[in-house]
Amino acid sequence: MKKQFVMAVLSAAILSGCAVKEVCPPSTRVNIPVSEVPGNSSDKYSAIILPAEVEFDDKAAVRISKKLTSLIENEVSKTGTKVVDRSLAKKLKDEIRLAESTGKYNSHKVPVADFAIITDVNGANFNHSFKEAYTWVDDEGKKHYVPASCRYSAEVTGITKIVSMPSMETLARIELDGDDSQSRDTRNSNCPYTKEDYNSMLTVAAKNALTRADQKIKNALAPVGVVMEMRSCDTADMVKVSIGSKRNVEPKQTVLLTSREKVDDGDGNIEIETRQYGDGYVVDNKNDAIKAKYSWVVIDKEIAKQVQKGDTAKTDFNGICDGNDFTEYLCNTATETADKIF
Repeated sequence: MKKQFVMAVLSAAILSGCAVKEVCPPSTRVNIPVSEVPGNSSDKYSAIILPAEVEFDDKAAVRISKKLTSLIENEVSKTGTKVVDRSLAKKLKDEIRLAESTGKYNSHKVPVADFAIITDVNGANFNHSFKEAYTWVDDEGKKHYVPASCRYSAEVTGITKIVSMPSMETLARIELDGDDSQSRDTRNSNCPYTKEDYNSMLTVAAKNALTRADQKIKNALAPVGVVMEMRSCDTADMVKVSIGSKRNVEPKQTVLLTSREKVDDGDGNIEIETRQYGDGYVVDNKNDAIKAKYSWVVIDKEIAKQVQKGDTAKTDFNGICDGNDFTEYLCNTATETADKIF
């Protein structure tokens, strides 16, 4: 089962309401002020994803590296970012890692991508414990027998860095931490396991580590555009933003709106301050609301009062699993359990 499906089920259980499915007609266009400091739209970016490097000698290292690298490629592609060919990434991995560590990229070379994504796995643990058989009595006085069992657990930790090229500036540093566990009935207190058990559980832990961090990775590369115009009709208020299907914008996707303005720092120097004042969602109509270079975003009345032409619009991949420890735990647990069942 895909994480998106699990999140959709959880969202349906928590949220209510119907998404707007129609774009307001051109006759409903509203005049809005122009931003003093308009933002810029991001072009079609590219990223070179280096093979994940396992920083220790472990028999599961190859499988962990392949699984993480493949998953990162998949998540980055969802942002509309072009992924550089894997063979070129393998060829240039040592050169790019050296440049990242020194902060210097060969200035005589044309960068192969706008970003480099570097992943290091710094920990992999596999443990097991034995529990003797026991009985317990319920409230009605009935006895229940629980057989002896072994519990196996695996954990993988690491770091994924997103680095701008050719400056080699670190734009995001994302911690990876995932685990997997299972229990088996057995009377053998040594808790036997096979090489495949070991490799498989650590690989699943690596997958879970990336799944829990995938939204942070996507948000670091999320497409950015600007507000182009606003319309207001009986259906809703909405703005046209300069990001569309070329950057993989989808119906009902959240879009964050941010203003930029010049501010005196008190010493006569002018600074640019940003303020995220709200968000909206893409009209639920892929044919009419999402074009190659723009899309229509539904906003509420209060946000409509603040919108200016040129304000920054950025897609947001966060869902109900973010910002709340309980829902994050619930989402991760549901996703990982569903993966095992289905």
